Amino acid sequence: MSPPPFHEKVATFRVKVEKGRVFVHPRPFPPGTPQPPARVEPGRELAVPDEFYIGYEPRAPKPLAQHVRGVVAGLGLAAVLVCMLLLWNQDTLAPSFFEFDNTRDFAGAVEETPVPLLRVSRPNAPESNSRYVLVAPGKHGATEMLRGLHGTTVELRGKLAYRDGLMMIEMVPGTVQASRLAAPAHVEETENLGVHTLRGEIVDSKCYLGVMNPAQGKVHRDCAVRCLSGGIPPALLVRHASGHASLLMLEAAEGSIREVALQYAGESVSIRGTVLRSGDTLRLRTSAAALLVQTKRPKPGSVSVRPASNDH
Repeated sequence: MSPPPFHEKVATFRVKVEKGRVFVHPRPFPPGTPQPPARVEPGRELAVPDEFYIGYEPRAPKPLAQHVRGVVAGLGLAAVLVCMLLLWNQDTLAPSFFEFDNTRDFAGAVEETPVPLLRVSRPNAPESNSRYVLVAPGKHGATEMLRGLHGTTVELRGKLAYRDGLMMIEMVPGTVQASRLAAPAHVEETENLGVHTLRGEIVDSKCYLGVMNPAQGKVHRDCAVRCLSGGIPPALLVRHASGHASLLMLEAAEGSIREVALQYAGESVSIRGTVLRSGDTLRLRTSAAALLVQTKRPKPGSVSVRPASNDH
């Protein structure tokens, strides 16, 4: 029987005490079977391990407490090392910028094709231009906002995005107007750099030039597809062995390049085409038939093509 005030019948075990240690027979007797108690010799204490601990006691035994502190310290150090390792292997954000809360005034000549942009004469070098790719707010191209304005000198307001010396303006709707005050921008000659096969990644130029970061790779593919489908100019990002990156705006030699850019956005591809340079803007004139999808990330150093100048 259980001790008072309980009345339940529980299994009993044969026990004995030898040299201060309690031994319990593993085979139980039927519930309620009486068993004689084991007697402890007078003057001898039971050998109770110091590390025995019950959760409701105010303090743990010293050996157990030291062990727990060591385990906790080790786990904390391991967590710190894991965090440092993750930070060490983390890709750094690219030095791209988007002046989200700053709207500026711009004046220059519009180019509708092959890539919508604004040519702005540089104050200290009137025979050279700063070239700003033009886009609309959100994931939309600037084609409709600039329709019929090719070659026209205009004034407009917008937000600036820039990266690696390349610049883009997100125009404020309703601010584009013909200007008689702004000096017409110098018309630059287009330099033919020859036919090349370039290996790189198809990106949407708006996000890459500063609106998003990071703006490339598989992680950005869904965003790139939406931007390209909305009319943002597609581009080919080429990385060289030196670590330098070139961004070439894609233009169609025939037909449209947009569908293939949508299909392979964020993918590693090889494209053969004619490389053109106008000022500090590089373009790749190609066709869908000249594109080859790579099964692996391309190695840097395919072709070294650099803009003529990085001055703003």
